[in-house]
Amino acid sequence: MGAPDEGGGNYLAPGHIVGSRYKIIRPLGSGGMASVYLAEDIVLGESTVAIKILRKGAHFKDDIVQRFLREVRLTHKINHENVVRTFDFGQEGDTLFYTMEYLAGSTVEALLSQGGIPIPTVLSIAAQLMRGISAVHSVGVIHRDLKPANIMMLPGGRLKITDFGIARGGASMLTVSSGEIVGTITFLAPETLVGEESTIAVDYYALGAILYQLLTGEAPIDDEIPARVIMRKVEEAPRDPRELRPDTPEWLASGLLGLLEIDPKERMRSLSSFAANLDKHAPKQIDVSLVSNLVPNTLAIDQVLMDAPLHTRVFRTMRRGTLGAKMMVALLSGLLFLPISTTETVSRIELGQLDNLFALRGPTPPSPDVMIVSMDEQSYSNLSVPLTSQWPRELHARLVNKLADAGAKRVVFDILFVEPSLEPKKDEELAFAMTRMPTFLGAAVGLSQQATLNGSYMLEELLKPAPVFASKAAGIGTVGLPVRYGRPREFNVTRSSLFPEVQSLAEAASGLTFAGEYVGERDLINFYGSSRTISTVPYYMVLAEDHPIPPQVFADKIVFVGLNLKSRTGPSQREAFTTPFDTTTFGTEIHATATSNLLMRYWIKRVSIQREIGIQGAVCTFFALIVLGLSGVTLLVALPCSILAFILLQYGLFSVGLFLPLVTAVGCGTFFGLLSRIMLGNPLYGNIRRR
Repeated sequence: MGAPDEGGGNYLAPGHIVGSRYKIIRPLGSGGMASVYLAEDIVLGESTVAIKILRKGAHFKDDIVQRFLREVRLTHKINHENVVRTFDFGQEGDTLFYTMEYLAGSTVEALLSQGGIPIPTVLSIAAQLMRGISAVHSVGVIHRDLKPANIMMLPGGRLKITDFGIARGGASMLTVSSGEIVGTITFLAPETLVGEESTIAVDYYALGAILYQLLTGEAPIDDEIPARVIMRKVEEAPRDPRELRPDTPEWLASGLLGLLEIDPKERMRSLSSFAANLDKHAPKQIDVSLVSNLVPNTLAIDQVLMDAPLHTRVFRTMRRGTLGAKMMVALLSGLLFLPISTTETVSRIELGQLDNLFALRGPTPPSPDVMIVSMDEQSYSNLSVPLTSQWPRELHARLVNKLADAGAKRVVFDILFVEPSLEPKKDEELAFAMTRMPTFLGAAVGLSQQATLNGSYMLEELLKPAPVFASKAAGIGTVGLPVRYGRPREFNVTRSSLFPEVQSLAEAASGLTFAGEYVGERDLINFYGSSRTISTVPYYMVLAEDHPIPPQVFADKIVFVGLNLKSRTGPSQREAFTTPFDTTTFGTEIHATATSNLLMRYWIKRVSIQREIGIQGAVCTFFALIVLGLSGVTLLVALPCSILAFILLQYGLFSVGLFLPLVTAVGCGTFFGLLSRIMLGNPLYGNIRRR
């Protein structure tokens, strides 16, 4: 008889005889390369079988024929209640066929559409599939295409594994000559998707994927684009099923995640525990062997349970891709950032952040009650004072008297009067002038000559004004400038730990005592803008007789007197003070600025070092988790939006007076996350580590 026409999707007509023995009753279904019919065995009489017939057509090639015949030979070896029985096979012309037991029922795929599958039902399915898979593996067969459509459910609840069309004995590759991946991607193990050898572990991955979908109603790894599914499967493991179904027992959730491990060796390690739990929790069936007694017999493939070093096991745990594993990697990133956050490089980056924040915010108005009398280059020239000599104290006496006559509130000398002059009378004149109005003098934390010669820069003594001046002054303040990487930054209010009884010059000048209540040692000068924003008058103009300054200019003002030029600096002006607006501001203007900030309640607070490092570590962890936990378009949208949000947050905090450096932590968290994702999720890197 001629070969039946099985091409083009046309089914054989009822009554057609195949192999002179099997009479077609009706079609049961059509697969990728064959059709299945219900048929009557006319030799045995009333016996019905399912007959699978290979199609002819454009794809009827030798490799397909060989796979078909291999399916027959392999399945014929298996005799188990959870695996379909194969009876006969043959060839008729160009038609290949084999017969198997007819299974009246539905597939597990139909069960998925019902939703809300009870956990006992899922466990019963798991136990039966584990037994069936063990039977398949016991004869040296790997199914390799386990999926809900290939599992039949009989009316009594019995399961049968079917369709061994791509099964092979031993370890093999899951590709055909064309390079096309065979099987359903959702249930394929990650190693098959990157061209690695397939072991029995691929069937257990498929089992885990089937049970996961039955339990949660969702595929373990899913995406609209198949290529992206492949990429995600080799990078990450599914979400914890308890997130999708809270009533899932802990042992079942961890067991499914174990079956869905990316690393096949790690996957196999989870089997014994999972099988033992199935024996304990799955509904009992009569005359059925324990799963835990069957599974160990299937683990004989070489190196499946080969021990791995500790660092490799850690990498595997990280690569699992579960929420817990991602949080572990992210937390490690945050902990790694903590020592980095204290380095000089990070501090310099923070300094740049601070400058940018000040520039974005713009200048703040200084207090109108503070002004400066500047000992600048023009004053040196007009008053005939050599640049390298000390200012004549009679000029200071005239200046103080002028300010007193003008009604100044107080005068603050931001210069030192450490030694008495050679003319005591002039010192007495200046001291007397100081009694006419509150006068505050600067002192410095200095170095002894012997310490300097020895190269030891220990702070040993306070350079106080000479007694003749100190006795007449209203107060003394230290003028040391806290400097970080060449720039004064901290608010000049904190008292020296060596001399806690001595106020800072800004605190003394403002007349306010904070005692750390409002201003702490990490608070920052709140820059007011460009140089000379605080009203500044040259020294020589105050003393000028021909064009005197109107007295009301100084009325009720706190007047700072000090150096304000590049070519000459004293102990109180050792460091240039640069701002985002100007690079020529010097010491006197710093102290005047600090005083202005105190009067106007302007300053930028900074949290304690411990809190700052903790917050930065948390931010670093957060961004590492974003990079590790998201993928595709979601990551491309969420990452820049999060970075922008934190930059805006930093600026918002700064605008209300709090500096919290976040940019470095954001950058490090993103970098660590990307690095971890590349190293722990890259298939090539994974292959290298496995070898």
